[in-house]
Amino acid sequence: MRGIIAGLAVLAAQGAQAAEPPKCLTRAQINDATLFLLPSVLDAVAAKCRASLPANAYLLNGGQALSRRLAATGEGHWQGAVSILTQLAGDKKLPTSSLSPETARALVRDVLANEVLKKLRTTDCGRINEGLDILAPLPPENIGRMVALFIDIGGEADRAKGKSGPPPICP
Repeated sequence: MRGIIAGLAVLAAQGAQAAEPPKCLTRAQINDATLFLLPSVLDAVAAKCRASLPANAYLLNGGQALSRRLAATGEGHWQGAVSILTQLAGDKKLPTSSLSPETARALVRDVLANEVLKKLRTTDCGRINEGLDILAPLPPENIGRMVALFIDIGGEADRAKGKSGPPPICP
């Protein structure tokens, strides 16, 4: 799930070479980014994991319904998702600003899905499948809030170990 923020950071870095990293991200921003981007990520992960999961795996079956359910609400979260990009880019112009809204949204989705796939190991597919099966019954907003919580906990643990990670969650 932290791959969502990492992918957004990569996209922002394409338009911002020396931008100062944001001090913190809000839970609402992460919720919006998650709900906007997760359908594309789910579809890409399902395609990559297809060969390493059993035919009855949730990701390969119910995952498609979850992706469609999240996509139905996703467009309403674009502004929140792009706010993270803008914040990550700082005072630099984003590559999406000169594109039509539809093209910008597609670019953000595609870049993020590719960034997640680069980091995805097929040995993680079983755990991802299990996690999605557990999250699937939740309403979309709860899924976004859960991702923000996981990012907060994981980022705090990374910072405690002296590792860099996503920007912290604003209090």
